Amino acid sequence: PEQIANAYADWNHLKKDHAKDLLRILSDDELRPKLLQLATDLHAKHRDNEIHNHKPISGAEVFKCLKSVGKSSSTQFSSGPIRSYGPKGSPHLDLQRSTRTGLSLFVPKKSGANIDDLMVSFRKCLKDHYYRS
Repeated sequence: PEQIANAYADWNHLKKDHAKDLLRILSDDELRPKLLQLATDLHAKHRDNEIHNHKPISGAEVFKCLKSVGKSSSTQFSSGPIRSYGPKGSPHLDLQRSTRTGLSLFVPKKSGANIDDLMVSFRKCLKDHYYRS
């Protein structure tokens, strides 16, 4: 799917040998939506990195992150948040890391969020990444 290709900062970083692992995950009805959402999040992270002149996520890191969807523990990329919550351009909350033991969150002081905004973002983050049925 195009979401997978767009997860890479440069399509040339998507290698043929990545396909075997990613196709296995895509063929799983439970994992496919998670993989596609993560790929979409990575694409958004690349756009955010471009806007802020941050180093792009390497192809190897993208593959490692995408492949982690098929594992019980989540491997995350190191350059920036996994996902941001709140308005585009000035998020209220960044999910920095998600493991089977917990979440690492960052709340920027200058986000402009009030306590209600933060609670909405926090609840959405917990729903997305912590409380999985």
